[in-house]
Amino acid sequence: MSTPRRPERPLPVVDVAAAVAPSDRPSGAETSSTRYTTTGALDAGHLLTGDPSRYAHLDPLIVETTTWVQETLVREGATDAITSARSSPTVRAEITEAIDRLALQYLLGTGSISGEDRQHVIASVINEIVGLGPLEPLWSDPGITEVIVNGPKSVFVERGGKLTAASGCVFRDAAHLLETCQRILVPLNRKVDIKDPLADGRLPDGSRVNIVHHCLAPGGPMLTIRRFPDKTLDISALMDVGAVDPQMVLDLAHWVKNKATMLVAGGTGSGKALALDTLIPTPQGMTAIGELIVDDSVFSPDGSVVRVTGAWEVLHERDCYQVAFSHGGVIVADAEHLWTARLVGETTWRTVTTTDLLQGTWELPPVRAVQYPTAEVSSDPHVVGQMLGERWSNSHGNELPAEYLISDEKQRLDLLEGVIAGAQMSPEFTCHDQRVFTHTLPVGAVESLRQLITSLGGSFSAPQPKKRMSQVMVTFTIGAPPYPIRITDITAHDSVPVRCITVDHPDGLYLAGTAHTPTHNTTVLNALSEFIPAHERIITIEDALELRLHPSRHVAALEARPPDATGHNSVPIRLLVRNALRMRPDRIVVGEIRDAAAVDMLQACNTGHEGSLSTLHANGPTEALSRLQVMIAQGGEIPADKVTWLIADAIDMIVMVRRYEDGSRRVSGVYELGWSTTHPDRLDAFALWQWEPTRTRNGVLEGEYRKVGNVSEYLRTKLRLDTADAVTWSELGIADPNIHQVAS
Repeated sequence: MSTPRRPERPLPVVDVAAAVAPSDRPSGAETSSTRYTTTGALDAGHLLTGDPSRYAHLDPLIVETTTWVQETLVREGATDAITSARSSPTVRAEITEAIDRLALQYLLGTGSISGEDRQHVIASVINEIVGLGPLEPLWSDPGITEVIVNGPKSVFVERGGKLTAASGCVFRDAAHLLETCQRILVPLNRKVDIKDPLADGRLPDGSRVNIVHHCLAPGGPMLTIRRFPDKTLDISALMDVGAVDPQMVLDLAHWVKNKATMLVAGGTGSGKALALDTLIPTPQGMTAIGELIVDDSVFSPDGSVVRVTGAWEVLHERDCYQVAFSHGGVIVADAEHLWTARLVGETTWRTVTTTDLLQGTWELPPVRAVQYPTAEVSSDPHVVGQMLGERWSNSHGNELPAEYLISDEKQRLDLLEGVIAGAQMSPEFTCHDQRVFTHTLPVGAVESLRQLITSLGGSFSAPQPKKRMSQVMVTFTIGAPPYPIRITDITAHDSVPVRCITVDHPDGLYLAGTAHTPTHNTTVLNALSEFIPAHERIITIEDALELRLHPSRHVAALEARPPDATGHNSVPIRLLVRNALRMRPDRIVVGEIRDAAAVDMLQACNTGHEGSLSTLHANGPTEALSRLQVMIAQGGEIPADKVTWLIADAIDMIVMVRRYEDGSRRVSGVYELGWSTTHPDRLDAFALWQWEPTRTRNGVLEGEYRKVGNVSEYLRTKLRLDTADAVTWSELGIADPNIHQVAS
């Protein structure tokens, strides 16, 4: 195929400013030159198993179109929008539409290609200008946690904890790959070349990037991107799974609020998750949990819209179970996923794990009508329902249209009444507004009717159809007070990738699955920052920006810089700690202390920055002290006889986190640092809280938290604890865990 040439006559220039700005033109309207619809689209599926030579003949046209579109955007003053698009989803959506329009206009002018090839070119142009080039479709897939490029023709991805070749993803040549690498580094004011052949960086979402120039990699530049999603923190969920004790939480909150300086030692993560492809009802329709991001909207069991406050990384190699419910819904969850449930016959709701549900018969809270927004539908819902109901009565199994299933409550009720009338269903039982129906329906109609009934707060049941069965008997109730949803079966399931989200519902509940089943939030250990008063300024300092404190806090993040190829121009954590003192911090948080930066951190705590937090790796409080002493000695600035005094004066408490043999992670103990009662010149860690395992049941380690000591008089006086108001649950924005009754 010959390479298309640019059209000789000038093309009419798209109004880029108008394209970037929100359009008031009604949907379906035409532009002055041609009907426009977004055509640029590529996903990971095209690249993971695709033929690398399938679109090779389009490479010259992609380069040509990209050049023309970029020149047009620059000429129309959209340079800043292109730069901002890489860090702002809103700007990216706007400039993407402008690029899409321009690329389509250019290709129509050449008249060279159409159909799938044209779509591929447009998508490639968009990715080249505002994305990661050929890698963009891969990185847009939340199920992919790492992308590894070993050269222009060798790309691998990590999915489900395993590396897989992305056979359809290739760069034109080494220069094209290097150009993509440089584009990643530009916002960081860095580049990779022969002089500086190694570079570390990050994407706007915090994901780590490592680049090796081809002078060190003969096969071409090498690029590695490791996903690192944002995290928020939820202390109430930790209590739900027993990772912390409620009274211990109040104690920790009281101490942190009053500026106790703490050292956190041990692991930091724990998650409760659903299968990655679990569909979650949203105001826009069903969305897989793997695609949800912070600030998306989902629904609570009372039908109201709630905001997603946290969306975590994908977890692998988890024990999973398939949970079936009385309304016919099925959800795959990991063994530690949280549910608000009660044993049938009881009145008290509890927060339990999937493993707990294996013993006894449980039920979930009732669900009320989901408040979807009013939908713009082409036909009257009652008429559509009646037509489909008539087809159902003749054994034709069309599903209810998706746009009607996510319409407002009245529209869905009209749709249902139409189905009832068209299928000539008669209620078996009627009492006030409650009606119970039993009717034979085509198998193909059952799932969409289940979604409709459960979205209206009704109950629904149907047997699992057998092979070659064309019809099935269903029973559903509408207009009745909502009933609890019974768990009918739990079976072990093959391990699948799972993911967690958190929502801003007071009880941490959201609806999952097409049958609108109530389920629970996630958990993340390392929640001490929640207790820092919101008005205080926090400076975080890390080797790489990984720490994610509570999003409502006033946080300024600093990141260390490694030395360049000459061994110069580094900015170590020590220097950042010193600089942080000039930034008016109320607290300083060092992501991890691993070297002589410990000296500056402790001196900062001794000079007016009490209440700061740091972490280090240690298996116990005694080991944490020893490691801290070694790191201070590395600095060589503090006399040996003053090291212990410096630690004692700076650090008030150590919070130990431990992963136990059953895989659970929890706070294993809280310790106050003080002088030994037997050796006055030695520091000891005095236990305040400890978790004591008692037995193992069904492979799960059980135990209890015990308060084994009280804060010393010295620390009470230092922190003025006796004169400070006690922290309350309402102050923390958490429902009192001692109140378990939920109205049924």
